[in-house]
Amino acid sequence: MSLARQVDLRPEDLAGRLWAGYVRESTVGQADRYGPAIQRTEQQRFAERHGLVGSGREYVDLVS
Repeated sequence: MSLARQVDLRPEDLAGRLWAGYVRESTVGQADRYGPAIQRTEQQRFAERHGLVGSGREYVDLVS
């Protein structure tokens, strides 16, 4: 049984909300195709497109 309630969000509901980055790198191969710089750029583009406000925080996951 889950105590979490389902929330239906539309892209326009994201405007003004805070966001924090999440970067994951576990193998050299992943770094070549989708490394930290690319992940950060894509997250920033998403945030700008949907009006999110950056929190200046980022979680970096280096363990697979």
